[in-house]
Amino acid sequence: MAKLQRDIHQDITDIIIKQIEEGAGRCEAQWLQGGASLLRAANPVTNGRYRGINQLVLYASAAQQRFATGEWASFKQWQSRKAQVRRGERGTPIVFYKQIERENDEGDKSQLRFISHSTVFNAAQVDGYEPDITAKREAEGASLIARAQAFIDATGAQIEESGSTACYMPQADRILMPPRAAFLDTTSGDATTNFYAVLLHELTHWTGGPLRINRKCGKRFGDYAYCGEELIAELGSAFLCAELDISPFPRPDHAAYLGQYLNMMKADKTAIFKAAADASEAMDLLRSMQPASL
Repeated sequence: MAKLQRDIHQDITDIIIKQIEEGAGRCEAQWLQGGASLLRAANPVTNGRYRGINQLVLYASAAQQRFATGEWASFKQWQSRKAQVRRGERGTPIVFYKQIERENDEGDKSQLRFISHSTVFNAAQVDGYEPDITAKREAEGASLIARAQAFIDATGAQIEESGSTACYMPQADRILMPPRAAFLDTTSGDATTNFYAVLLHELTHWTGGPLRINRKCGKRFGDYAYCGEELIAELGSAFLCAELDISPFPRPDHAAYLGQYLNMMKADKTAIFKAAADASEAMDLLRSMQPASL
């Protein structure tokens, strides 16, 4: 079982590293091309969302193979929907954790948690499946930016627009942002979406504050914990931009930012797993703060 854990961690880390490296030095990083819905990887059979590292690896696979959908399911799950994976199609590995109870000779019980894996196929790889168009989220009655602002407001985070620095200040428990007027249009998006992408990065940092998740952060640039926290924040921003439809396409600057931490991902194959899991935990916390009507 230990060998399986090492192999699947390495395989998935290698997929993500490859996608970032293939986009290195380009304005548009290859693994962040495609529709925003690809980052909202979901299972149309269980109606569940893929989380953490699975969200990343499925997006990387969809972008590499130019799939236009974020719907993924196993071979048997597609069959249950009367759809069939086409002959010769290659699946994408995902991971999940199992927990079993063990009892020793003295009758003491303990929980053993281990990693397992499965293979899923994209809807573009199957025949006989018709997506449920009613399941697509519509932004009726309000603009997408208004919805994003309402999402942020519902968290109660203290945000100050002043100065020229974007950061989360743990001691003051406050987010500092440059004024909106200071943001410019770039190849990644217009000034407004650029503002929200940065704000969502800082909002992810905010979830790790001592009054909430209380994540351990490094003190200096280059510290392992500092780099890990930056990975979490940028993944959180990427997930939230897709979740809130802030831009019609996932932003290439997310991949460029993540590329700064390639050495850490190469040195520690579990680093991207940990960061993705923490980013998903941050998203869950932010979702829990939302009113039912949002």
